[in-house]
Parts: sequence; structure tokens; C-alpha cells
Amino acid sequence: MNLLPAQGDPRVAAIVSAIFVAFHAIMFLWIVPIDAWKSGGDLSSYLDPATALYRYGAFVDLDDPTRPYVYRQPAYTIILAALMWLTDGQSIRAIFPLQAAMLLATGLMTWSIARVWTPRAASFVLIAVLANPNATGVVYIVTPQNLLAPIFALAALIVFGRRSVEGAATWAWSGLVFGASCLVRFVAQGLVFLWPLIATVLTILSNGVRSWRVGVVGGALGLILGLAAMSPWLWFMKSSGQGFSFSPPAHRLLFVNDNMAHLEMRLTGVSNRDAKTRIGEIRDVWRASQGSDFQGLAKPDQDRAEADHLIGLALDYPPGVALRALLITWANLFAGGGATNLQLVLGIEPTKAWDIMRDRPGYNYVTAFFTAVAEASPGATIVSVAAIGYVVVMRLLGAIGVIVLIRRRDWPLLATILGICLYYALLHLFIAESIYRIPIEPFLVLLAAPAIDAMLKRRENASPATHS
Repeated sequence: MNLLPAQGDPRVAAIVSAIFVAFHAIMFLWIVPIDAWKSGGDLSSYLDPATALYRYGAFVDLDDPTRPYVYRQPAYTIILAALMWLTDGQSIRAIFPLQAAMLLATGLMTWSIARVWTPRAASFVLIAVLANPNATGVVYIVTPQNLLAPIFALAALIVFGRRSVEGAATWAWSGLVFGASCLVRFVAQGLVFLWPLIATVLTILSNGVRSWRVGVVGGALGLILGLAAMSPWLWFMKSSGQGFSFSPPAHRLLFVNDNMAHLEMRLTGVSNRDAKTRIGEIRDVWRASQGSDFQGLAKPDQDRAEADHLIGLALDYPPGVALRALLITWANLFAGGGATNLQLVLGIEPTKAWDIMRDRPGYNYVTAFFTAVAEASPGATIVSVAAIGYVVVMRLLGAIGVIVLIRRRDWPLLATILGICLYYALLHLFIAESIYRIPIEPFLVLLAAPAIDAMLKRRENASPATHS
């Protein structure tokens, strides 16, 4: 029986989707702890503003409603506050099935792209997105990464839902979607500002040099619409004394501080905890050395000045140290299994890779993982090995997929996937965990799909000879 015609068939997608829904219904009703929504590393930074929005009807500090809350972007906060309103402030547990629906939507949109570019592998793409251990675990964590994934997938579908770009509207709408994603997390702001260039390059790769005007016009419209989508939050930040930015200077200072701590780890071999202590001492000395003019500045201005000072110090680290830190971080971003969240959901004591790197000197993401697995329980080891196994298979297929896309001259799709992966890698610098990969997981699956498509095409072509 030849099953190849079923590849990309909507009936297959419906069956896979039904299995996915049943699986997550079982997870939600019988496996995930009733109070799982109360745990998570950054929980308070999402829950507190949502609680304040529910109570006071504004983006304000939970403990001091006279102060605006500016640390997190608003979209995910609004969703959490709406769930509180539906339950009279008692629970946001309904966020889990909602996030499962977001993952399903992500899978179906990625499947739709695959039907156009790699039709024989469309069903594989849907299964790979929905069965990803990293994404499955993150569904049951309170994090906006779950919301970013379908938004990124929608932008990709707008552009790659056809084999070629058909008019400037494609770039206008996709630019708007990326702009709106900045209201969830500001990771795509660089893409929005580069949208005219991105649109022009991809249009030329798709339709030839003579089509450059479509990219320029569409990219410019996408930039305008993207900025329009961002503007409400930007104005809110400006009116709150933080300047035209998506996050406060304090957030930027924290980001620079943590990145510098990773450089210090690579230079000296100390633990992450000790590296942060050293950076903290450097900051204390610098602040104490500043005169009255600095002390008289508003807190956001002090944070900007301190972040600029730390950036200057970070640039003094040897280039080899920075390169080593970058490569280790990329290994974790693209090769980390993301098993910890799934282990927590299943009630298994998780592997402690991050704790090992934080507390023990001489460890990095990779060596800490193998140490953690060696010290973990059998259940945790099984989940970790399954998660890493998924990643290894997908990256190997992705490497083959690059070759297939080059041979097929599918330059727009290849350039987009590699480009967004590079953008994401550079965006996070020396701090990256597998959870940060959630929004670009569909692109990594699309990179693996050409390998499967080529294998099935070869088998399809061999079938007549086999049956003759």
C-alpha cells in the first residue's frame, strides 16, 4: 500500500491534531499538578503585572499602583489578567490549554508552509512541531514564548504560503505581524527596522532583480505598520520616564550584567554565581566613585550610564574568550533538549544542569548537562535522552536540508531560516536556554523537512521500477 499520497493530506493533519488534543487533555486533567501555574523561574514578573492589571485596570506596580509597571511587554500580561477576570482572580490554570492551542496553531501554520515547499514532508513537519519535547514542556510553563511561536509562524506563513512573493502587501502584513510580536517580547524589533532590506533581498531571491521595487515598497510599508503596532507601548514607556524603548534601562543593565558574568566565567573558570559576585563588586566600586552629578540623576539615567560603563568593560575581554562563550551559548541554544520543564510537568526531579553551572566552577552548558544526566534519576535521564535525541535527529536532518535547499535553489526559504537563526543567536549573545528557541522551532523543523521530502521523492521515483 502506497502511503505517499497521504503526505500533506488534510485528513492526516486532522488525525494528528486530534491525537495532540487528546494527549494534552490527558496532561491537563490528570497529569499536570493543579497548582503548576504557581511555579516558574520568572513567574512573578508575569503574574504580578497581570494581578495589578486585574485589580487596578492599569499597567502599574502590584505593591504601589501609583508607579507604572514597565519591565514586561503588555500582550501576555493582558491574557493572564483576562484569565484572572474569568475566575474572579482565583487561578490562571486555563493558560495551559490555551498555550496548547497556540502550539497546535503553530504546527498547523508550519504544516501549511511545508505543503507548498516540501509537500511529501508536510505530515512529518506537523508531527515534529507538535511532538517536540521542548515545546511540550514549555506549554505548561507561564511564559510568553508560547505566544511568540504562533506569531512568528503566522509571519512566515504570510511570506511563504506561496512559492513566490505576490505583491508588496505580503511584506506589509508580515511586517505588521512582527511589529505586533514586540508587544509580547521585544525580540523582533531588529527585524522590523531591517524589514525594507529583508523584503528587498528575499523578493529578489524569489522573483529576480527586476522585482526589487516590490520589496522596497512592501518593506517600507511593513516598517511603517510594524512601528504603528509598537507605538502604544513605546509611548507608554516614554510617558513613564523610560524613553522610547520596549524595556526599561534597568532591564538593559541586567542583560549586560548577566552577559558580562558569562564572559568572566569563561575567562577565569569560576562558577556563574561567583562571576556575578565579581561583577557586582565592580559595579559597587564604580557607583561609589561617581560624583554628586551621577547621584542626582533619575534612576533610569543612572541605569543607562552604568550599562554603558559595563559594555565598555565587556569589550575589553579577549576576543577568544568572547568567541568561546558565544560558541558554547549557541550549542545550548540550538542543541539543548529542554527536558527540565517536561520533567517538572511529569513530576520527575529535574536534571540540574543550570544549578551545576551556577554553583560549580569550570562548567559550561555542555559539560554541565552530561554531569547532570549522570547524577539524575532514571526517569529524568530517560526524558533528557529523549529530548536530546529529538534535537540530534532534527539537526542532522537540518544539515541535510541545507544541502537539499541549495540543490533545489530554494534561496528565499533557506536565507530566511538561516537568517532568523543567526539573528536569534546574536540577539541573546552569551545567555541562551532551550526555552528561548521556542519561537524559532518551526523554522528549524522546516529546515529538516527538505531532507525527508527528498528521501520520500527518491522512494516515490523508485516505486515504478520496483513494481515493474
